[in-house]
Formats: sequence, structure tokens, C-alpha cells
Amino acid sequence: MEQKKQHVVLFDMDGTITEAREKINKKTINSLMRLSLHATIGILTGSKMKDLVNQCEELWKSRKEFWDGFLYLLPCNGTKCYKITKDGISEAIYENDMKSHLGEKKLSDIFKKIQSAQHFTVSDKLFDNIILEPDFIDYRGSLINWCPIGRSASKANRVRFSTLDNREDVRTTMIDTLKLDNNIPSLLE
Repeated sequence: MEQKKQHVVLFDMDGTITEAREKINKKTINSLMRLSLHATIGILTGSKMKDLVNQCEELWKSRKEFWDGFLYLLPCNGTKCYKITKDGISEAIYENDMKSHLGEKKLSDIFKKIQSAQHFTVSDKLFDNIILEPDFIDYRGSLINWCPIGRSASKANRVRFSTLDNREDVRTTMIDTLKLDNNIPSLLE
């Protein structure tokens, strides 16, 4: 008879159990399977569910029965929660939605402010050698992902941005620009 596991261990996906935006490897799968004998496992990511599945489905794909009820997937920074069962991935057992919480007008205002901060910050000459992609805002229902160089940016551009950000503190400037609007600070603190 299966004994209830009293411990829960959460892992971040990108940069922890997988390389950033890459698929999980066999060594990590084996380590997680050994750990799962002692604890329930949760995989947490800022990414969407489809990205989590794409990167980690090898973990449970052939052994759903092994994970039945002891593996949870938490995309969108944990604002959604799914369980792996012997029948596959459950429907969301928890989901938080910004639009219903804030209302369409406030959410629209946030999008406009992000677009303004994006334009204000990246129009600077600092971005001359970084190719910006147009998909810098990704609304995920339960969170807004703002990627200043664009979600589809190449690894080379991500490295360039990271170097620039470390030197010039670009993200702090973007956040400060958002905070200039009196309606938004409470959402960012």
C-alpha cells in the first residue's frame, strides 16, 4: 500500500532542473525519481504550461503510474497548478486570473504602461547592438511576463542584454518608469 509522502520539494525549471529553455536530461530524471520515493515533487516556472510540458514531459511520459499524485506542475510562477496522474495531466486544480481580479480597464492600463516603459527605456543608444523582438509582453492569464528583448530573442541577444543590464541596471530603470504612474506601485511592491 502506497504511503502518503509528507514532504514536498519544489524545483525551479529553467536554470535548475533544466538548462534555460532546454529539455530535462536523463540524469536529472533519475535523480528526481529517486527523490520522489521520499517526497512529492513540484516543478515551478514562470513559463506557460506548454513550455513546461515541452521541457519536462520526458520525466513522466512513460511512467505516469509512478508519478500518480506525487508530481505537480506549477507554471506561471505557481499561479496555476496541475497534477500528474496515471491518466495524464489533470485539469488545473488551482488557477488565479488577473483580469477577473483587477478588471479589464486596470489590466489594459498596465499593458499601456509597460509599452510606454519599454519604449522609453529601449529607445536609448545602449540597445544599438541588441536585436529587440516584438513579443516582449506575454499575458498568461495569471501573470504578465515582460521580457524587454522579446520572448523569442536568441541566446546571443539574451547574453548581450544580460551584460548590458549588469552594467547599466536596465531592468531597474524600467521598473522605476512603471512606478511613475500612481496607479501601479501597489501592484509592483
